[in-house]
Amino acid sequence: MIPIFRIFIRYLPFQYKRLLIFSFLVSIFCGITEIAALSSIIPFLEVLQSSETTSISGNLIQNFLLETFNINTNKIMIAALVFAVSSIFSSTLRVISFWFNYRINSKIGSFLSNEIYNGFLSKDYEYHVNQNTNRFLTIISNHLDTTVKGFNHFLQFFTSLVISIFIVCFIIIATPKLSFIIFLVFCIYYAFIVLIFKRKLFLNSKRINEINQYRLQLTRNSIGGIRDIIINETNAFYSKIFQKNDKIFREKQVVNSLISFFPKNVLEALTITTLSIFAVNLYNSGNLKSLTLIGGAAYAIQRLLPSVQAIYASWSGLRGQQSSIMEIEKELENIPKQKKFKNKNLKKSFKKFKKIKLVKVSYSYSKENRKIFSDFNVEINRGDCIGIIGKTGSGKSTFVDILMGLLKPSEGNFYIDEEQINNEFSDYYLSSWRKCISHVPQEIFLRNETIISNIQDHDYKLSPYFNKKLEKALRVSKVNEFIPLLSNGLETYVGERGARLSGGQKQRIAIAKALLKDKVFLVLDEGTSSLDKITEREIIKNIKEEYPSLTIIMITHNLANLDYCDRIFEVSKGKIKDLRKST
Repeated sequence: MIPIFRIFIRYLPFQYKRLLIFSFLVSIFCGITEIAALSSIIPFLEVLQSSETTSISGNLIQNFLLETFNINTNKIMIAALVFAVSSIFSSTLRVISFWFNYRINSKIGSFLSNEIYNGFLSKDYEYHVNQNTNRFLTIISNHLDTTVKGFNHFLQFFTSLVISIFIVCFIIIATPKLSFIIFLVFCIYYAFIVLIFKRKLFLNSKRINEINQYRLQLTRNSIGGIRDIIINETNAFYSKIFQKNDKIFREKQVVNSLISFFPKNVLEALTITTLSIFAVNLYNSGNLKSLTLIGGAAYAIQRLLPSVQAIYASWSGLRGQQSSIMEIEKELENIPKQKKFKNKNLKKSFKKFKKIKLVKVSYSYSKENRKIFSDFNVEINRGDCIGIIGKTGSGKSTFVDILMGLLKPSEGNFYIDEEQINNEFSDYYLSSWRKCISHVPQEIFLRNETIISNIQDHDYKLSPYFNKKLEKALRVSKVNEFIPLLSNGLETYVGERGARLSGGQKQRIAIAKALLKDKVFLVLDEGTSSLDKITEREIIKNIKEEYPSLTIIMITHNLANLDYCDRIFEVSKGKIKDLRKST
């Protein structure tokens, strides 16, 4: 319960804390109505036991109704009516309380989901490079829902606890001796259950999360490698692994559910047995008047049992969900804080930049001691077309990531028009610089939407000017060559991750999208590698001719494309060499 309480204290805004306080007050009111309902049972039982129906002792509400409204009817009907109405009102208020808790829980769940998702997207690029995507997918698809359920348990725990306290007070006043015996049985029983299953619930929770993450990873790998699975006929092998883990996953869930709910049935039997023994002793001793109180206490205990079980079920649920809740707490702790810059002179746009300089730059990933680059200098002028070559793993993409402001130099300085952008205001400056960049990676991600939806952003407004830009981007990228071959043209759905298109078609769509953004800095990170050589050269030639002021950075293994480059950078052994300068 402590992790969920820490999330409540540290990470929930005041508006949600205010709702929880209101929920607590509603619970107190529920407890008061429970007392009213329970207090009406004893006079009702007295009337049933006695042949005298002209007076009702011990209930001010019933006598008040009789005297004020001069109701001349059978007193047992009044006693029954008051008991029924108070019970219905109390139960209705309980339902409203639980409904209110569920509403609060849904709001908290929505807040946490948005907070974690936005926090994940706001983290720097190096975090994503080192991140296990399966872990985050498990957080979004499993841990978040589990934590939201945990908050529901948290709310139900305190609601049930408050109601239970009021009912307990009534039972103590009505039958002190019986209440002592009953509560002793309750305490010993639940303490025994908690001691036995406390560790079991936590270990099961941890194992469930591990298996769930592995199942997700196995599913992703199977989808990604479906061609090889079909060709090699290894579906039985993967199915066996999945079945083995899924079976353990389900068994652990069953055990946790059983631990949460079985105590209620056992406790009901113990309580009824205790009440029966106590009632028989009273009857044998001739103390028949106390049997009415026993009846009232029995009814109160019947109302108490669900609340006590809800307290235990909420605790066991929280214990079983603790591993997921701790993962969410860890994720909330790592959400980057939004920086506020007080310097009013920071309003800077680099759309009209003239020169980029990297001076004595070194870089190494935070989790590695090895330097990817060491003390290199680079200058790039606006309108340059730069070709980048180097062996696989030499650091070409890392160099481009530094140029795009995705990675910050470990050492050295990054200048744009003499403005240092990796200083104390680097987050602001780098963000402004990234707004000037279009990027086409080797592996293209397309949404399962139409071609036109993947090319244009959702906030584009149709206009004659936009249509001209679109036609130009489609022509330069040669998307317009294969569009007539599709039955629905630009409205053709591409399938999941563009499965209905070839690799070259996907890259042409990505180039069209990059050009349509009308940025001043274009990065082609093997962005034409799936195209045939003729189409690739024609697209690069088109870009150079149609967008003459566009600065182009092109990573390529096709040396023929370097003919269009003004300069060529070779990345090798942590250094960057300008080949055209050296010649």
